[in-house]
This record gives sequence, structure tokens and C-alpha cells, in this order.
Amino acid sequence: MIRLSANLGFLFTDLPFPERIRAAAGAGFDAVEFHDQAQTGDLAAIQAALSETGVMLVGLNTFMGPTMGRAAISRAGFREDFARALDVAQRLGAGAVHVVAGLAQGAKARETYLENLHWALARTDRPLLLEPICPQAAPGYHLASLEAFDAVRALLPDPRLRLMADWYHLGTLYGAADALERIRLAAPHLGHLQLARLRDRGDPMPDEVPQWQALRRLVPVMGLEYRPGRPVSEVVAGLRG
Repeated sequence: MIRLSANLGFLFTDLPFPERIRAAAGAGFDAVEFHDQAQTGDLAAIQAALSETGVMLVGLNTFMGPTMGRAAISRAGFREDFARALDVAQRLGAGAVHVVAGLAQGAKARETYLENLHWALARTDRPLLLEPICPQAAPGYHLASLEAFDAVRALLPDPRLRLMADWYHLGTLYGAADALERIRLAAPHLGHLQLARLRDRGDPMPDEVPQWQALRRLVPVMGLEYRPGRPVSEVVAGLRG
């Protein structure tokens, strides 16, 4: 049976952060994943909620902020961000760290991004997730396509650099059929897969995501990063049905 992870940057956002973990467990999730909330949160309370519920922490992001990360923007700023994220990941037992690239384009940004990834790889054995984010959702985001991810991997062929494939972003970029085939081809480098309804990032009910059965076969844990419109437990039950 597929395991499901709740993205707590999108789900249960009306609750205090540690309570989101308990709500995820109560809704039937096996795991959770964070944006960057834990870096400024009560780590003892977050750890207590993880231990109490027994849910797995799939991963967390580096600092996001108004620029959606700083990996392609600042060497000093990113190194501060990554050190903090890695410390939190180690303390909470997160499986991976998502390196958020930032809103930056051009040769200087590319050089900064590659140098920062090289620096980060030297400081952890954890997988580092890189997520292409479509221009429709974040104009100017540095890593904006699977081709951009492949270019990074060609220059930094470290197996710990893994693709975080978001169905909403990739489906928006390439169309559903092409996105599915591209994700299948990228499977050897796939670190995490996230699901939402393609047209509006809404509830990913199986009848509205016809590719669900094919996608679920690609990963042991599927992240749900979507804007909820119906009870979350109903979505979880639908995906498990």
C-alpha cells in the first residue's frame, strides 16, 4: 500500500504547527513534510508530536522567504539557511533537505547555485531535493524545468542530488501525458513526488487525477501538496481506495 505524506505548508494550516502533525496522523497520513516552519518553531514540541504519532518526517525545506530561497542568490545567505535546515533535519530525523533555489536568473545565479549545491553536498550524507517550479506559479524561479534539473545533474553528478517532482508544476509545464512520461524517465533520480489536481492545485481525488495509479507505482511515499477543498481524510481515503 502506498504511504502518504501531508505537506504541512498546505494542509491543516489553521492549526498551530505541532498540532498539524497530530491532525495529519488523525487523517490517516503515514508521514509529513515541512516547508521551512520548523526552523523558527518550537523543536521540542514538534519532536514530541512526531514521537507521539509515529509519523515519518520525509523532508523539509531550506529558508524560503520572499525570494523563495537563496541558493541561487547568495553564498553567505544560503550557507546560513542550509546550516540551520540541516541542524533541524538532524534533530527531527528528516529524511531529506529540499534546497530552495530562489527567484534569480542568469549566469551569476547559475554559478552561485552550483557552488552552493557543491558546498552543501560536502556537509551532509542526506539526499538534497531539487524541485522544478513552473513559471506559471513562480515567474523567475531559478530551477524552472526538468531540463534545468538535468543540466545541474550533468555538472554535479552526485547521486544525493535528487529530483522532487511536483505533479502540479510538471503537468502545467508539459501537459499530463508528457509529464507522466518524463517523470517515468527520471525515476532513477527521483527523490520525492508530490500530488495535487492539475488544473488548480486542488484535491487530488483519483477520478480527477487519472494518472494516479501510474504515479503511485514510482515512489514508496507520495506527498500531498494541495489546496484542500473537501475534508482531508476524504482525500486520503479516496487515494487508498
